[in-house]
Amino acid sequence: MNDRAHFDEYREQTRVKHEILEKYLNAYFHVLKRYQKNLVYLDGFAGPGAYDTGNGSMVDGSPLRALRLIAGKPDFAERVVPIFFERDKKLYSELQARLDTFYAANPHIKEPEHANCTFKKGMEDLLGHFEGSEQNLAPTFLFVDPCGVAGVVHDLLVRFMQFDRCELFIFFNHDGVRRILGLEKRGPTLAELFGSDELAQNASDAVDRCEQSSEKENVLIAFYYDLIKQTIGTEFVTGFRVEKEDRKTVSHYFIHVTRSPTGFRIMKDVMWGLGETETGRGGLALAQASKGPNLSLVDQEWDALRSSVLAELSQPKLASYFYKGVTEQPGNVFCEAAYRQILLELEAQGAIQVIDKDGQLTSASTRRKRNKKPTLGEKHTIVRVPEGT
Repeated sequence: MNDRAHFDEYREQTRVKHEILEKYLNAYFHVLKRYQKNLVYLDGFAGPGAYDTGNGSMVDGSPLRALRLIAGKPDFAERVVPIFFERDKKLYSELQARLDTFYAANPHIKEPEHANCTFKKGMEDLLGHFEGSEQNLAPTFLFVDPCGVAGVVHDLLVRFMQFDRCELFIFFNHDGVRRILGLEKRGPTLAELFGSDELAQNASDAVDRCEQSSEKENVLIAFYYDLIKQTIGTEFVTGFRVEKEDRKTVSHYFIHVTRSPTGFRIMKDVMWGLGETETGRGGLALAQASKGPNLSLVDQEWDALRSSVLAELSQPKLASYFYKGVTEQPGNVFCEAAYRQILLELEAQGAIQVIDKDGQLTSASTRRKRNKKPTLGEKHTIVRVPEGT
């Protein structure tokens, strides 16, 4: 699908991507506004700013969704500089018109900056301005969302992440990368994506050694995660898997990269709340073709989570230990909502007991409810019930 055709329909997976972006941006700006006068939102593949639904109406794309978030909160409006790059001249012309219209109606925000350029050119100019100077790039959230694979330059992402409190949200076209890996002549696309021809070949070799398709998927995404961790120097990488609409195989991933344990925890909360798996639970995935009653890997992960929680309870623990502590550990794929749910399930099974702040035993039926569901607050103490009791 070429860049222009991509914006001719608005799909469920696009809606979820935009929801993740908007909800996390709100949290990111809210945390940083407390001690930062200037913040930046940078969309490296901005497109025309809107999608055609096919029935004569338009839906906001990432540029306008971000601007509406910024304009809707005075603390954001006075701090956030929005920047947009778009290489396609026709799409850029449409984007520029929409940005101008939005700014005319919302002059209280900082005027959007934009350029008709490639991601590579825009980032080289931006980073070159700050690197080696006394000025520092303000905390920036960079959205890297190409329509395909081409145009993402890994070395620029590494340089960008050297600045303090900057974060990445990347569209990783797993299906597209797999196809290019199978070509005899790949061109420069994967060398830019992985950082060099040698690394692209290493990725190809790792995939070729696999026999099953599922194994190839896991090896390729693990290779990319490891590359990010090693070159950027962070363990806080979160991936959201998107399945194809018509086949039970992976289409792409949304990948968040941060150096902040808090950001890592919050993004998992956001993704989990918007995820949909085969079992109906939330998760770091969007099932599409495989929606139904089938068992999945998520069930295995859920069982592992249950076992890990019980193992942690060799001594009583506050619920906040799971909600805010364990969820900030690198490599942990679960979020607060998952721990809250598993603790409530364990309580219902009689495997744990819950003590309130006054030292009194409580039950799910007597504690305060939210949306008719039992709650379990941060200050509750969790005690494991010995087996056979």
